Amino acid sequence: MRFENRETTNSNRKNLHVLEVNYNPNTGELASLLVEETSNEGDVTVEGTKLNATNLNNAFEDLNRNKLLHFYYKEVFGIVIDEELFTIELTGANTKSIPISYDYTLYPVIKTNTYLNLSFNSSNTTLSVQMKTNYQSTSRSGALYIEYYKESAHTHLVCILNIKYTYTPSSTNPLD
Repeated sequence: MRFENRETTNSNRKNLHVLEVNYNPNTGELASLLVEETSNEGDVTVEGTKLNATNLNNAFEDLNRNKLLHFYYKEVFGIVIDEELFTIELTGANTKSIPISYDYTLYPVIKTNTYLNLSFNSSNTTLSVQMKTNYQSTSRSGALYIEYYKESAHTHLVCILNIKYTYTPSSTNPLD
């Protein structure tokens, strides 16, 4: 959904119809006016998007978490990840690879995660995610976090990337 501005020949012009005039009894000066406001915007050249609950709800439904995060990290921090990879599914001992590119140099730091093995390749352009062996028997979900810094000394934090994950064991049989 794209929003459009309403365009008219006299965009903000209003007519005020005076309904009641009140004077200060001590000074005789005007104290207040009760008016009715009506629009006098002239000819409508573009109807524009109506701001109402239906249109706003539709717009937010179209903009799901992954699309929002993809746009946010790309536009604000220059970190590019496929929008489908902000929520990942892991199964069994399989490794999920997440390609990440940068518009400018950033230095990632993997935050310790109790359940996951996380590692970057040597150029920090692919993040590998795998459930740790001793946790592969139980389904679970959570988030992994990567801190990004402006310099290699890791003193100026730029942002924290978060990716949701769900894990499903390849088998739920305790004898496997």
